[in-house]
Amino acid sequence: MVPGPDYCYGCPDTDKDGVCDKYDLCYDQKGTLNCLGCPDYDGDGLCDKEDLCPIDSGSLKNNGCPEINIPIEIKQRKISRNYNSCYFGNKGFVAKT
Repeated sequence: MVPGPDYCYGCPDTDKDGVCDKYDLCYDQKGTLNCLGCPDYDGDGLCDKEDLCPIDSGSLKNNGCPEINIPIEIKQRKISRNYNSCYFGNKGFVAKT
C-alpha cells in the first residue's frame, strides 16, 4: 500500500483535490476545499449539488445562475370609460386626458 500525501498525514486523497478522503464528501471526484471535496464545475463558489446552474457561473443570490436582463418596453394603451380616458405613458404612470 502506498502512503497518502503529507497533508493527509499518510492517509489517502484518492482524487488528489487537496481534501483527504476522510473529510472528502466526494472522494472519487475532484472538488474544492470550499465544497468539502465536491465539485464546483463553473467556479462560482457554489457547490454543484446546491447550484441550480452548475455549468454557468452565477451569483449566490441567484442560486448560482447568471442574471438575465430582459429589456421591457411599455407601449401606450388607451382605456376609455364613461368619457374619461387614461393612458399608460412611457414612464408607466397613469394620467387623465
